[in-house]
Amino acid sequence: MKKLARILLAMILIFSISVPFVEKSAEAAKAKVYPVYFLENIDGKFSKKLTNGLTVKIENKYGMNTPLILKGNKKVWTAELASSYGFFQYTVTTNKDTFLYCTDIAGGGARTQIIGVQSNGKVFLKKLYVGGAGMDTKFLSSNKIEVAIERVKKNWNPSIHTNAERFTDIWDVKVYSISKTGEMKLVKKYVEKNRDISY
Repeated sequence: MKKLARILLAMILIFSISVPFVEKSAEAAKAKVYPVYFLENIDGKFSKKLTNGLTVKIENKYGMNTPLILKGNKKVWTAELASSYGFFQYTVTTNKDTFLYCTDIAGGGARTQIIGVQSNGKVFLKKLYVGGAGMDTKFLSSNKIEVAIERVKKNWNPSIHTNAERFTDIWDVKVYSISKTGEMKLVKKYVEKNRDISY
């Protein structure tokens, strides 16, 4: 009888340990990072309905393919672009939030917009990065983002040097975790040379 009780107790312990693990695995399975899309190559009819009820869409604005986020038929956010050359990526988190970045690259540099939208359509994060000779961004997970800014060549002068002369291929890289309240917390930073960039 004692042996049977021990077996039952062991089974209960194993079950109680495995259930939270299964629940966490199921939550993680709901999180998703979508591919990088390039603005100049994308179909103008692009539209992706997300599992959280939001839709990421492209509209032609001032002759440029411009990402936007919809809740139903209502626009809750639209990218502000300086050029038609760039890329964007987005996610769905376990909290059913969507994070999206859009990087556009013009002759004089680049900028990245990062946005966070709750499943009810409320925008709770807006962040803008500007500067450097180049900018490269990517989601490492549904709520972790890497922002890399290329250093401008020392003593580069736009009045006497070409744009091509400003590049160094030395990148200041920062990795942030993004909370469900929209706080971007720095978790890692480093310098990288000869970066394999998204564009």
